[in-house]
Amino acid sequence: MSKQINPLKAMLDAMDSTARNELLAHETNAPRTITTTTIDYSDMTRDEQIARLFHDTYERLAPKFGYETRTETRQFDPESANGKLMVAVCAVVSEQIARAVIEACAKVCK
Repeated sequence: MSKQINPLKAMLDAMDSTARNELLAHETNAPRTITTTTIDYSDMTRDEQIARLFHDTYERLAPKFGYETRTETRQFDPESANGKLMVAVCAVVSEQIARAVIEACAKVCK
């Protein structure tokens, strides 16, 4: 029996690793690893998953860049105005990325 792979989860995990690596590259005294919380994405839409990853990564990295985020939006709430906006933005951006990937693949597969 083959193991099913959730491509979105794999992509999100990879993106999170990239964010950690970029942070480490900018920090001279950075720890070897950055601990992140494991999130159960199973009950979220694709766009909510991306928005949650983006939000949590943004909150985690903000202090490293000398930025303090707003107290009232530190916890991701997809039902808040801020959360709905972030999900909508992620829907548009992910659609544009998907189109670019499809176009790039089409050129390679010709």
